[in-house]
Amino acid sequence: MRLADSGVREELFRFCLEEASFYVLLLDSQGTVLDANRYAAQLFGEDPRGRPFSEMTPGFSHGDDRTALEELARAPQMITVSCGEHLPQTLQVRLVPLGDKGWLFLGELPVEELVGLQQTLTSLNAEASNLNRELYKKNAELKKLNDLKNQFVGMAAHDLRNPISAIFSLSSFLLDNSGEALSDDQSELLDMIKASSNFMLRLLDDLLTLARIEMGKLNLDIELLEIQPFLRKIIRVNQILADRKQITLHLVACDEVPPLAFDALKIEQVLNNLISNAVKFSPSGESVDIAVLRGAEQVVFTVSDRGPGVPEEDQHKLFKAFAKISVKLPENETSTGLGLSIAQKIVLGHLGTIWYEPRPGGGSSFCFSLPLKSVIPPKNSPGQKTHGLE
Repeated sequence: MRLADSGVREELFRFCLEEASFYVLLLDSQGTVLDANRYAAQLFGEDPRGRPFSEMTPGFSHGDDRTALEELARAPQMITVSCGEHLPQTLQVRLVPLGDKGWLFLGELPVEELVGLQQTLTSLNAEASNLNRELYKKNAELKKLNDLKNQFVGMAAHDLRNPISAIFSLSSFLLDNSGEALSDDQSELLDMIKASSNFMLRLLDDLLTLARIEMGKLNLDIELLEIQPFLRKIIRVNQILADRKQITLHLVACDEVPPLAFDALKIEQVLNNLISNAVKFSPSGESVDIAVLRGAEQVVFTVSDRGPGVPEEDQHKLFKAFAKISVKLPENETSTGLGLSIAQKIVLGHLGTIWYEPRPGGGSSFCFSLPLKSVIPPKNSPGQKTHGLE
């Protein structure tokens, strides 16, 4: 096969190089690779340009390359080519002479190998479909088991709450009304009972909340609210608790934002958790900074402390229930290990995000965002009476 016209040769080569789905090499008259299409480059495992063709074909003649190429051009042949780090590959090859321009190498897998490859791919596809069906069944079973677990946790927490609440109330009553009847040791024991029962009540409340959320029962009572008065009320309440450690809560930034649509009680729960954590881990006499910044499509709330911060290897655990991290709680402080997990689920339910950032200069910043334009209609918008998201 000879192509006399140089324009035709050039057009054919360019078509093969850019459009053909087989392996294409352009060789000079001495058998050195001048160019290659992407399939050939992938096959040989590296850029073949500038390499002698004989180096890439272990079974090819290493004597007179010109004579060997002319022999290969007479009829299609099967030759073995090197494929970089992969095993050698056998190709059916045709070499087209381009006169003094060199040679056009055209290679493809033998038909029987293509058939075998197609059968392998068909088999793998069937296996993947079977695995996908099995995965779907396993996921359904896991969801059913998770729902049963949540029901059990919810029932157990509910049944335990009443007796523990009674223990807390009775110990508080005895401490408040015993007068001189109790010794110092007895008062100390009652204090321990009260503190422990109070911690258990918080844990049970968190367990009930988490179980309801995981069962898809995050009921959101969405309403339009002004941010500044909402935030200042939360800061006033938390400042009372922060005063015990001589910690000051600062509203360092509060951009002007339009009324936002969110569940006031649940977002207050999120902020209370972030602020109480910041107070808990801050040294006495420090301050906690709170900021609200407006973005293009969202409002970002940030609570920053000057505590020890969170090591990088622990940061991915922060929003997992009962996750253990290396940062130890300060003395006389307690944690249920569920607050951040619940906060994350509440924020996600509002179609927002929550994340952790190291504070410049030391400490932690916990941030969460709420969309400026909520897709969840508020109950106090025109035509809306109530709203619940399940």
